[in-house]
Amino acid sequence: MDMLWMSSVSGFAFVSSISPGPVNLLTLSNTVRGDVRGSFSFISGATLGFAAQLLLLGLLVQPLFTALPWLAQGLQWGGVAFFLWMAWLLWHAGDAGDAMTAKSVGFAFGMLLQWLNPKAYLAIAAAVGLYVGHDTGRLFVLCAIYMLVCWLSLAAWIALGVFLRRHVASPRWMVWLNRVLAVLLLASVAVLWR
Repeated sequence: MDMLWMSSVSGFAFVSSISPGPVNLLTLSNTVRGDVRGSFSFISGATLGFAAQLLLLGLLVQPLFTALPWLAQGLQWGGVAFFLWMAWLLWHAGDAGDAMTAKSVGFAFGMLLQWLNPKAYLAIAAAVGLYVGHDTGRLFVLCAIYMLVCWLSLAAWIALGVFLRRHVASPRWMVWLNRVLAVLLLASVAVLWR
C-alpha cells in the first residue's frame, strides 16, 4: 500500500461520505433542532456501523450476495422502504405543533441506519471492488481510513446544522427545513436506484 493508493482511498471515502444521503440529512435535521450532542452520538454510531458493515461484507457476505442476489435485492428494497418512512416522518414533523421537539436520533439508530442505507451498500461494493480485491490487509486499512473520513465528513454536516440553527427563529422555519430534507432524502434514494 503506497501513498497514492491511500490518497485515492481517502478521496473516494470523502466523496462518498460528504455527499448528501440519509445519514447526512438526518444529522443536519437533528443538529438544527438543537441536539448537537445527540448528533455527535448519531454520527459515531453511523461511522462504526458503516465500518462494521464494510468489514463484514468485505470478508464474509459478498460471496453470499453473489450466490443469492435476491438477498441483496431484498435488503436494498427494505432500505428504500425504511427511507420512505423516514421521509414521511420528516415531512410531517411539524404537523403536531412545534417541530423543535421532535425525537432525537442516537448512537444505536446511527448503527442500524447504515445497515438499511442503499448508499452504504453502493459505496462498499465500489470501494471493495476498486481498492481491496482479494487483499484482506487492504480491507482493514480501507476500514480505518473510512472511519476517520466518514466521521469528519458527518461532523461537517453538524457544523452546517449549527450554522443553520442560528437562523431558525421559529418552528415554522423548522417545518419548512424538514420538508426540504424529506424531499432531498427521497431524491437521494431515487438517485441511488437509477
